[in-house]
Amino acid sequence: MTAQIAEVQRKLAAAEGDKAFLQSELKRLMSEKAELERKLNDLEAIRARYKLLKEELIRKKRLEWMQKGTLNPTEKRGAEYLVPRQQWQTPPPKSTYDLNVEIDSEGKVRVINPPSKPAETNK
Repeated sequence: MTAQIAEVQRKLAAAEGDKAFLQSELKRLMSEKAELERKLNDLEAIRARYKLLKEELIRKKRLEWMQKGTLNPTEKRGAEYLVPRQQWQTPPPKSTYDLNVEIDSEGKVRVINPPSKPAETNK
């Protein structure tokens, strides 16, 4: 664009051709250049404003998450919609086991029945 303006100014100075046409062409090119520069500046201003708004939105979301906690316990997530809650909870571990096993030197396994408990009597 600048090269075209310089060319028109050079022709105008050399007075080649119609001066009125060259002056109007020079004005047109200069106005186009000014318009493009204005649009570029507006685009930069819009980008800067967009960046500020995006940062503000992120800050607000973080504050909201901090206030209610990042994991809302009442809200289901991901696969929780597919599996009922009772299925994926682990049952409480047993405190005692009734299995007695003997392993001999050859690797044979023998299950020993637990001794029977005597019947309790109420006194």
